[in-house]
Amino acid sequence: MPTPYLHHELFEPNKVIEVQEHSNSLGKYLVIDNFYQRPDDIEYMLETSWSQMWKYKPGSRNTIDYHDCRLTIPYNMTRHVREFESQKLIWGMVQQKLNYTIKQAVQNYDFNLFKWINIPEHNIQSYPHQDDAGKQSMIASVIYLNKDKDCNGGTAFYEEDNLNEFVGHMEDDNIQVDISQHYTLIDVVKASFNKCVIYPGWWVHGAYIDDHSFYSGNRWRKNQVYFFELAGF
Repeated sequence: MPTPYLHHELFEPNKVIEVQEHSNSLGKYLVIDNFYQRPDDIEYMLETSWSQMWKYKPGSRNTIDYHDCRLTIPYNMTRHVREFESQKLIWGMVQQKLNYTIKQAVQNYDFNLFKWINIPEHNIQSYPHQDDAGKQSMIASVIYLNKDKDCNGGTAFYEEDNLNEFVGHMEDDNIQVDISQHYTLIDVVKASFNKCVIYPGWWVHGAYIDDHSFYSGNRWRKNQVYFFELAGF
């Protein structure tokens, strides 16, 4: 049965948040725990939704070795005073803590849903990449939406000298990459339920799973992603 909702209610951020500043050799990024007020409802929506295959083309390993899906919910202008409050919160934190100015354009609500069909070795991870072809024009944000008992891994960052690394295939052919052969791992942000991570999208990064067998069968990796363009681009 359909469930009616309003964006400003379902995606309402918590009224009191604590922003943590972290850093690695690439620079500074932000972590906000307990980001949404209603994460259980969002997780339930994802658990019961149909979701389209993502980065798929004829010959892709998607649907053969794994299911990599994206669910996009278009934003809806309602003119409510709290409309897009969660996005505006991220804009403000980027300005205050990272000293970047976001172009304040509202984004859709995008979700990544992933699980393995054929479980790979540990050194195989999701294709490291940059957002917007590394133009230093995007701030990215990931919100983990697996319950803590269903969390494994997180988001990996790799050395900048891997920027032009070519692994022999493109991401939409096969997301699987042997990072031990091609990349230098420098940091992994551990996933936890309702945690929001905000970082420069031009950093080389990708999804990271500690135990690939964890996300197989009936258990999916679930998260939300935002990509905000910087002012001036």
